Amino acid sequence: VDTLILDSTLLFPKKIKYNVAIFLPLYLQKGSSKTKREKIETYSSIDYLMGAKLALKALSKNRGIAFDVYAYDYKSDSASINDILNRQEFDSIDLVFSPFDAGEALLVANWCLLNNIQMVTPIPKATRWVSNNPMVYHSIPSHEAMLKSFANRMLSEKYLNRQVVLINSGNPNDDDLFDAFRGVFYSDSNKMNKKLITSSMNDFTDYLSKDSTSILVLASNNDVVITEFLSKINLDSKVTIFGNKQWFKNQKYGQKLMESPKFMYADFNNFYINNPSIKSVHKKYRTAWQAHINKMVVHGYDVVHFFSSYLLLKDPYKKGLMMKFDIQPNPINGGFENVSCYITSNQIKEDLKKKREEEEKLKVEESLKNKRD
Repeated sequence: VDTLILDSTLLFPKKIKYNVAIFLPLYLQKGSSKTKREKIETYSSIDYLMGAKLALKALSKNRGIAFDVYAYDYKSDSASINDILNRQEFDSIDLVFSPFDAGEALLVANWCLLNNIQMVTPIPKATRWVSNNPMVYHSIPSHEAMLKSFANRMLSEKYLNRQVVLINSGNPNDDDLFDAFRGVFYSDSNKMNKKLITSSMNDFTDYLSKDSTSILVLASNNDVVITEFLSKINLDSKVTIFGNKQWFKNQKYGQKLMESPKFMYADFNNFYINNPSIKSVHKKYRTAWQAHINKMVVHGYDVVHFFSSYLLLKDPYKKGLMMKFDIQPNPINGGFENVSCYITSNQIKEDLKKKREEEEKLKVEESLKNKRD
């Protein structure tokens, strides 16, 4: 247990110390006999924990609040989830960051519901089976939330004259995704009454002329459906396609999508190592752990810093180091979720990279000039 206490004005005198539980797949008892996948999970978990501890240390310093951090290796043979939850310290736990795996996350979520303790799911796969639980907060936007975000982007003035075609996959499992996007166009958000074309997998190409600049939205995450959809499109055309980052894993078309400037997707983070805020935390991280920061470290920092601030200190904010936050009730799965994400493309990222490199170059040149003067 690490206790982080620094002297400053107590902003919340009714409670000056919080107990935070963090579940991790560390596989500590396996030692060197871990499989390749287990080693990757172990390293990612350690990075996540280091970022989390740095976040709580920052909150402790800035707010004069103490945090006792309880980290549990739920992949150890001798420590089942129920054994961990029955430990004495759980009588005073204030906030739980769930296991990474869906089954274990569900067990902890059920315990949190019974004991009126708030729980945060830190990564997408942890959310899979957790639903209808008002104690649960999902840190990663659902696919429905990402589609809504893109739909709102399409209603902006920039895309006002672009034709948007929403494609129904025909798979009943995708109905919620289809309805999520379409619902934005039929809401008060559509102040300009922009038209939405809805089509099927069989007919959507009828709306594409030779030089079409249409924006195609396939409301599906089914790899078979995605492959069929992409087989009907010329990826070198002017048509813009919207999907999500998981499409890059498509065996047949993933590489082409990565190279295409016309593929837009939603992403829950925007990691850039030279971001001034990340650079500032990077210095503290190097001092604390003698290691370089990476995306999982920043993810742990962002998730734990925001939700500890939001749920324990009642102090929400909108933007972390690489994530954005907007917590809303989830009407489909119950509980609450972060609905904020980035809409991007590899072309946008490349343009931003060039812009940042130019800015860095100008800063260096300005610094050298000032030294000479």
